[in-house]
Parts: sequence; C-alpha cells; structure tokens
Amino acid sequence: MPVDSAANLIDALRRHRLLGLSQLDELARGHFADPRCLARALIERDWLTPYQVNQVMQGHGGDLVLGQYVLLQRLNENALGQVYKARHQAMRRLVALTMVRENLLSQPEAVARFYEEIQTASRLNHPHIVCAFDAGPIRQSHFFAQEYVEGISLDEWVQRSGPLPTGSAARFIRQVALGMDHAWQRRLLHHDLKPANLLVTRLAGSPGPAEQTPRPSSELFSEAHVKIGNLGLTLLRPQARGGLSGNSSLVLPAVSADSLDFWPPEQLPGSVLADVRSNLYSLGCIYYYLLAGRVPFPSGGASAKLRQHQEVEPTALQALRPDLPPETIAVVRALMAKRPEDRYQSPADLIAALPAPSGSDVLTDTWLTNRPASEPTATPTVSELPSKSLTDPGTDVLPVETVAPRRGRKWFLAGGLVAVVGIGVGAWIGLSPPATPFTTEMPTIDKRATPDTPPVPLGFSYQKRATRDETILATLKLNGLPNLEGKWYFIGPFDNGDKRGFATVYPPEKEIDLRASYKGKDGQTLTWKELPNFHVGRPYDLRLFGNNDWTCVYLYHEMTSADAAAMTLSLGSDDTLTAWLNGEKIVAQDIYRAVAPDQARPTLRLRPGANPLLLKVCNGGGDFAFYAKPEWPAQLEASFGAALRRDFPSR
Repeated sequence: MPVDSAANLIDALRRHRLLGLSQLDELARGHFADPRCLARALIERDWLTPYQVNQVMQGHGGDLVLGQYVLLQRLNENALGQVYKARHQAMRRLVALTMVRENLLSQPEAVARFYEEIQTASRLNHPHIVCAFDAGPIRQSHFFAQEYVEGISLDEWVQRSGPLPTGSAARFIRQVALGMDHAWQRRLLHHDLKPANLLVTRLAGSPGPAEQTPRPSSELFSEAHVKIGNLGLTLLRPQARGGLSGNSSLVLPAVSADSLDFWPPEQLPGSVLADVRSNLYSLGCIYYYLLAGRVPFPSGGASAKLRQHQEVEPTALQALRPDLPPETIAVVRALMAKRPEDRYQSPADLIAALPAPSGSDVLTDTWLTNRPASEPTATPTVSELPSKSLTDPGTDVLPVETVAPRRGRKWFLAGGLVAVVGIGVGAWIGLSPPATPFTTEMPTIDKRATPDTPPVPLGFSYQKRATRDETILATLKLNGLPNLEGKWYFIGPFDNGDKRGFATVYPPEKEIDLRASYKGKDGQTLTWKELPNFHVGRPYDLRLFGNNDWTCVYLYHEMTSADAAAMTLSLGSDDTLTAWLNGEKIVAQDIYRAVAPDQARPTLRLRPGANPLLLKVCNGGGDFAFYAKPEWPAQLEASFGAALRRDFPSR
C-alpha cells in the first residue's frame, strides 16, 4: 500500500532495513508535516536515492532488497531484463545488476547455458574489460552483476570533442587491443565492437569554478582509461533465415544501425565471427572514426553500408587529416583490409605496430607478455567460440534491409541463443546510442590545430548578454545550435488515474500530429495548443486546466541544429518525466519531489536539421510543473569556455 504519513514512511524504512538505527532515530525525533517533506529530506541528506524514495512511497520498499544487493537506481530496461545500479550490502561495492526476464530462462537448458556463460565471463580479468562479479537465482528469476563504470562511451567523447589527437587515438586503440588480446586468449570474441561499446572512465572532467582555464587536452586524454563493454554473456541470438545461393535473398535479423558502421566484410548480421581478425577490422573502423570524427562510410542504408565494407575504400584519412603521420595511416589501412589474411593476424601484432606505451599503459602491457602457460596459442575454431549479441540491449533496433549475398563469398552462419547484458555507466546502460541512424559527421575542424590542441570549430561566435544563462542561449542560437527558445506546444490532460505515470502509453506517443485531436480526461476533446509564456530555464506551471490531479500532459518542441552535435539538457518535472528525441526514448523516471533543475540530464545526439523533442509529464497530486534548459556544450568550450568564465566568474 502507498505510504500516507511520515510515521508510516519511517516504519517502512525500518522494516526493509534501508537505513541504519542512528538514522532512523534521527528521523523519529524530527517533525515532518507529511511523507513528502520527509521524502525530500531523505534525498537532500543523501540517505536514499530518488528512486528508492519513490519505491518506498508506493509501497514497494521490499523490492529494493535482492539478496545481498540493495537497488539504488533503475538504469535501463534492455532485451535481457531490468538493469539497476545496486550496492552489495556486505562488500559495499557498486554494481550494474540485471534481473533476467523469467521467460528467457524458462527451460533447464537455457539456465545451464546462462551459468556456463557466467563462468566464461568470470575468466576475464583485465583493466580494459568490464568485470563480471556475480550471478545466481533470486525469487522466480536470476540476476547477473557487473562492474559499475562511471564515464561516457568513446562514441560520445568523439561527438563532444571532434577528431582526437593522433597520440591519444593510438593510446585508446592500444588499450582496446590489450583487452581484446586477453579475451581472445580465452576463446572470446566481441560480436558488436564499436565506439558505443567502449567506455572512457577516470575522466578529468571540465574545468570547475576554481579552474578558470581549460586543461590541455593531452592532460585529459592521459587520465582517460578505456574498458570494453558487452563482452562476456550471451542468451539470445536472432537467427538468419533464407537461401544463400541463386536469386534467393537473405532475411537478416534486427541490428542497431550504428553497428553497421563498424561491421567486418566477412560477417553477415546474425552470423558467427570467423576469428579475431574480424574484430580487428571493426577496431580499424573505430581507429578511423577517432581520427576523422566520422565513420568510414557515412551515407547509405543498411544494405549500402554492408556492400561498402565489402567493396569500397573509405575516404583517405590524409584527405581529412593532413596532420596524420604516414605510419598511423598505414596501421588503419592494414586493419581495414577487405580480406582477413591481409590484416594484422592478432591483437598482439597490432600492439607491436602501435607507438610504444607510456605511463599507466606500460603496466597494462604486461598482460600481453605475462600470460599463464596454460593459455592457448593456437587460433580457436568457430565451433569453440561462445557467441555474442548482435543487437544492443536497452535500445530499439533497426531492421536490416534484405541483402542478397555476394557470389563466391563464404558466410559463417549459426543459430543459437544470445543477448548481451548491458553495463551501467552513470545514468545510462548498454552503451548503445539511439537506433535512429544519426550522422556522425562533425562541424568543420580547423586543420591548423596541432595534434594535442582541442580542435576549434570554424565560424563559431560568442555573444555576451546580461546574465550567464542569457549568454549561453544567445551563443547557442548564433552558432546554429538549439536553445529551446521558440514555439512549444502542449496537449492534455489525459487521465493518469491508474497512477502508472510514464508506463502508460497515450496517443501522442504513437505519432506526433499537431493537427490531431484525442479524447482526454473526463471525455473532453484535446487538441495541440501553443504553450503560453514559456521561458527557458524557469519552472513552468502546467496547471493549465481545471482538474490537475492524476493527469498527464505532453509537450512538443522542434529543435533545429545546423550540424550534427551533442548537447546536454537539464530537465525537471513534478511528478514523472519521459522524453523522446527523434522518436528515441532518452528519459523515463519518477521524480518524487518538487520540480528543480538537473533532475534528469540526458545527452542529446542531434542530427542536422529538425530534431523533434517530445516530453510527457504526469502528475499525482498537488504541484504540476516542468523545467528545461540546455547546458553549455563541449563544442563551444574550446573556443569560448574561458570567455564565459571570465564574464561570469561566480559560476
């Protein structure tokens, strides 16, 4: 039952052992007018997370304790199940914990395969691979716990900063190759190697209030550390169907659109990799992406991209980056050779061709030379290799177009069960960018920049206004980036009487049609209307109609960007918030407190042109509001960050 008083809330916290005795005693001595005030105090004191408070308030506090783990935050829901940030009660270790869907392990053979794969994953112990910690049965299902990694994906890093300096790109590739070598020696391949599955952690971060000048990029990169994600567990594999000869076509399984940008020529989506040389081709595409700031084949649909990997050479790197040394270009070319026999034959061969390591990389290189004597040296056969996921959990997938196989090419096909467990990174999981095929081309980069200088976009301008926020909004607009100003539309109220918040799908989610009308709460006819008097960066009262309790409102705004870009939004709501960009869900969370900035901070990947933004805010009772403001983006930091802090030093 939902909690209806402060005393009942304290009793629930005691019953489920979510707080210590001293904390409970302190709460009992306090005077809280209602459970909502107490809930706010718990969050402000950092005793419980907003997710935990919301669960307890709804009467689900018992669901927060799973064996030895206490759930802290819901990170995502992927193909394998619900994924949470959790803490082991005895070891106090943070993990990304996945509760596997019951239907995936409904057969004894599936359960046996699950634990067999857990044992395989547990053999991986390397500083450049996300660790698997624990697994076991719980309630009517099973769980899987992995290392919780704070950071961003390498894909997001490039989206924010543009092409990387030559030495930094080589350092990241070396780290990935070291992890690949460790996995390959244990009969493991990665079947979806791409920048979105590579985590950059131990980041130095952006300059803070006391750090008035940007730190050199060489210093930031030297403190970064890459870990390979989505390597170590398989459950579900979609099986390729269709003929392989004559005029028959091959119906391919669903594959994330961004995966095809790094797909080896010898592999069909749905097939098993031949050997580690296929991973090396994908790593070559990643190296190209780090240096160029764009994928090797940025245009075309799924079929076109597959054929380009098989038949077409990408734009020469020296044409995109004249500053690159010939030896770097040679390494990328060797990695991206169309025939496996023309590539490096092992990760160790690639590591030997890269620049000598320095700093912490010298330590991780010892993993290459100090292998256990029992580890294999022969190349594993296809039948020996555990399979990996070909789709990203946690995102919708883009169906691959029907592809007729090229004549004379051998395709390695296999059925079986597969799906990769996502891993927690901050507030995101699975390491997959949206399935919508965003372009990865970045704004024009000043070719005169030295390799260790952050690239400066040409043509960007700074416009100072009276306040910091006004300056940010004006500078965004001046440089063709969205600032959330302009027309906003709303439609509502819809009936949220079932109290399910963002879990209920109302008609505007299915299709955005500003001319449509729908039946809303109390049978009234609803149409889209322009939102009056909205101001960016100020809480907006959504009590636009009579009955505000247990209602839901949709808000729509078209964000227009001159170029592909990444930027962060600061969002808030009272009570639940859901957000979509270009049809991809980017936020879905309960916020059981008054509206405030930074209750959600999604990073948007913008396409050139229009980017539809849809928000849904559901109200239980009382206050009903939302908040939205764009943050200062990384692509402007290199040019104008110092000027912004000079003009407004208090922030």
